[in-house]
Amino acid sequence: AHPDGRAVAAMTLSFESPDGTPRSRHAHALARSFADGVRFVACSRCKLWWMSPAWGAAARDVPSETQFMLFELEGGRGYVALVPTIAEGGFRSTLTGHRADAAIARAIERTREDADEDADDDDAALDSTLSLVTESNCAECATASVKHALAMTACACPFRAVEAAMAMARDVMSSSFRLRREKTTPPTTDVFGWCTWDAFYHQVTPAGIEEGVGSLRDGGTPPRFVIIDDGWQSVQPDDAFKKQTDHISGDVDVGAAGAESRDLAALEAMDRMPKGDARAHAHELHEHSLALRVKTREATAVVVDAATHPIAAAAHPKRAARGVLSLLGASLASGFETVYWRGIHNVPYDSHAWRALRFAAQCVFSPVIRFAFSAISCFNHRVSGIEANIKFQLDGGPVGLGEGVTHGSPRKKRKRGDGFGRVVERIRRLGVEHVYCWHALFGYWGGLHPNEPGTARFNPKMRYPRHTPGVMTVEPSQAWDPITVGGVGATSPEDLEAFYRELHAYLASAGVDGVKVDGQAIVGGLGQGHGGGPALAGKLHRALEASVRENFPRGDSLINCMCHSTENIFHFESSNLARVSDDFYPLNHASHTVHIANVAYNSVFMGEVVIPDWDMFHSHDDAGRRGTGALHAAARAVGGCPVYVSDKPDNHDFDVLRSLVFPSGRVLRAKLPGRPTRDCLFVDVTRDERTALKVWNVNARGGVLACFNIQGAHWSRERGVYAIDTDAPRAVTATLRVTDVVGLREAARAEATAAGRSDVEELTYACKATGGAKHGGTKISILREEDAFARELEGKAWEIYAIAPVMRRGDVEFTPIALEGMLNGGGAVAATSLSAPKGEEGDGGGGGGG
Repeated sequence: AHPDGRAVAAMTLSFESPDGTPRSRHAHALARSFADGVRFVACSRCKLWWMSPAWGAAARDVPSETQFMLFELEGGRGYVALVPTIAEGGFRSTLTGHRADAAIARAIERTREDADEDADDDDAALDSTLSLVTESNCAECATASVKHALAMTACACPFRAVEAAMAMARDVMSSSFRLRREKTTPPTTDVFGWCTWDAFYHQVTPAGIEEGVGSLRDGGTPPRFVIIDDGWQSVQPDDAFKKQTDHISGDVDVGAAGAESRDLAALEAMDRMPKGDARAHAHELHEHSLALRVKTREATAVVVDAATHPIAAAAHPKRAARGVLSLLGASLASGFETVYWRGIHNVPYDSHAWRALRFAAQCVFSPVIRFAFSAISCFNHRVSGIEANIKFQLDGGPVGLGEGVTHGSPRKKRKRGDGFGRVVERIRRLGVEHVYCWHALFGYWGGLHPNEPGTARFNPKMRYPRHTPGVMTVEPSQAWDPITVGGVGATSPEDLEAFYRELHAYLASAGVDGVKVDGQAIVGGLGQGHGGGPALAGKLHRALEASVRENFPRGDSLINCMCHSTENIFHFESSNLARVSDDFYPLNHASHTVHIANVAYNSVFMGEVVIPDWDMFHSHDDAGRRGTGALHAAARAVGGCPVYVSDKPDNHDFDVLRSLVFPSGRVLRAKLPGRPTRDCLFVDVTRDERTALKVWNVNARGGVLACFNIQGAHWSRERGVYAIDTDAPRAVTATLRVTDVVGLREAARAEATAAGRSDVEELTYACKATGGAKHGGTKISILREEDAFARELEGKAWEIYAIAPVMRRGDVEFTPIALEGMLNGGGAVAATSLSAPKGEEGDGGGGGGG
């Protein structure tokens, strides 16, 4: 029974192969159909790296690689949570409604001696079957039976059903992970932060970092936490594709102004692309798929430089000519990109067309693809040394590539030793308390370089990812992804542990006190020969977390990222922070509202394991879209997540920032993961054209409730893109109740009981709007528990409400509600009491604590 008295029913599912044959991949039918009135919400992978929510009422609505499901029984009579586990021996389970897996399950079922040969011959039945897939992704790792492949719980409260299911999953997996509430809270979660990624991308420099921190500090919102993202490491492409300069270390003379001018040139080039998917995706290609954005930015920056600086153009006619040719190449590339996104990207897995494309990419055009991606992106670059690259050496100032320094390897002799520590020291002088650095699980996107002296001691060998059928169904383009084609410089878990320890020791000696570890989900495809992806992930996460504990002041100084496979999630033993959505894409208009849906719904699942990281954002509006900065800020205010931005220097909306951040650099973070309210859990709030997203959370005293209109765009699983449904979404109505905030009523009654008050059964609540839509100034409403009120929200409109129980002593009613001017102003109330005057008779005489 749950502590609040509500019963929780729980069970696990185990199975044996019908014919006793050991297999590395099993599929079993769980349900042939769903009962009438049943709805579900699921967390399912939408890419190799990430999950997004899925909603439905039938098995065919369940995507491949579903890692969590929550069912609502007819009429809200109860809720059932399903959590596929990683079983002993490294067998990972997922749920799927895909007919191919249902066919496999039926074929395996028919191997039983007593099987009915005529059962389920109707192929239509394959579209209504929910299957459990269990696999190791390693041919040598096979089994005929699996214990505790699925944890299931049922409860009258959906959130308590999830909580119980995750606790059961932890127990049957021998505590390979711990729950969020069992782990420490990193101090970075309660201070304001800034990340370099969307400010500079790979062109981050020491001067740019100082400029970014300084501009936020000067505006009264000082960042106390900084992430130096991708762009600081020493990396190189493969020997066959080395160039005179590389994307990361070659642009050492570019400061903030230079980076901004090049980004403006990139926008101009992108705006010349045809409308539709191609142009939208040019804005996210810095991290995914074709990565043409980097090439476009470089090409157009040269042309703009020649056009706006005629003297320089005359002095460098060859450079100008190269720029024109590069621009023509970029135009051709954009044309190819249009074809790619409309006809190639999501060709169905295992179709004839997919097989032909895979063969062409991996066998015929592999050298061309590797050359192209080495030239236009960093996906095939690999770590060439432990030390920071040349931009961060020589006191961390901008320098040229001197003699003996090539391709980002800091080989030039330094008179004063390594310069990275001086960079970190200067950042800290600006008031920064915590500095984290980015690296990938395997070191970098392409792993460790197999032919560089700086990494030879770790014995890296080239390995090529082999993903599961489920992953390939979700993202067929992984067959020709640059990392799949170019490979990863991987090594044994023991050697990778040595790499972690050496890298982290170097960072710690420079004054860095934590790491953000990206690119984690690739581990599932590299498990061949290591017992499978889940087994390898377990070894690497144990090594990673041990190194963090050993080298940094706090053992929880780790942010997990691109980690949305349970191989990773179910091995977060001591780390308590993880990104819970795909990236924030500043210039992809379709992604902004979808991002908010993703973080809220994924937090239902991942929020039981980690404090959810809802990602960086821009405080200002992007791409001329009004309100995007405030929209993201409102989401972070109720997310229970860290608050950090990636603004370019001197490009901030301080009105937005000051609603989140105190002059001290602290933030008012709510106490739990922000999650959708019960009445919108099972509804697609991005495209049903009538439902508002409502997100609830609690503070030290009282609760916070936000509502958003995020209709108009969605993640298209069929096309593998963000898709705009309408540029003018219709207004929706949100109905808000005190009981939307789970646990608020119980906490208020406990407070009243402890204070000896007599109004325990007649509690009222003060409710105040703290931002967003037009709400009539500072009007405060007094509500009973059964009361409800409605708010109409236009497209992308939002509103946040602070809700606090009213204390009553005789004729006096009092409650502190919220700090004015802050989006989560209720988070400023730490405790409160209301006492009767000394000697006055009345209710109990004591105070009510928060």
